[in-house]
Amino acid sequence: MQSEIIDSSRLRKSSWDGPFGMSYQQSTITGAFTVPPVNAPYMIALSAASAQNVTMYTPQVTNVMWCHEIWSQGAGTLTVKGTQGTTVGTIASGKRAEVVWNPMASPQDWVCFLSA
Repeated sequence: MQSEIIDSSRLRKSSWDGPFGMSYQQSTITGAFTVPPVNAPYMIALSAASAQNVTMYTPQVTNVMWCHEIWSQGAGTLTVKGTQGTTVGTIASGKRAEVVWNPMASPQDWVCFLSA
């Protein structure tokens, strides 16, 4: 099934990145982290010993929904900041959140959906 989803996306000549695409970045951070605006992976696993800020980027194409999953692997809590500098979510140690670009918001910004 997994390969069928990816093959179907290729047949439609679209680029589909996600958990099945295995796009992943793992980093140990000791200070504030900014998600790179180019080639940012779907899954970003961050390990922080203390509370840190994670700042999201402004997508190059802003009228499309973008999505990333952030996983807090370390002991520290991650505070996710949107492009306006406001807090869009807080990820506790060991938890994950899906961070989605909302092109319909005014102003456009990221939304954070926390896992249970």
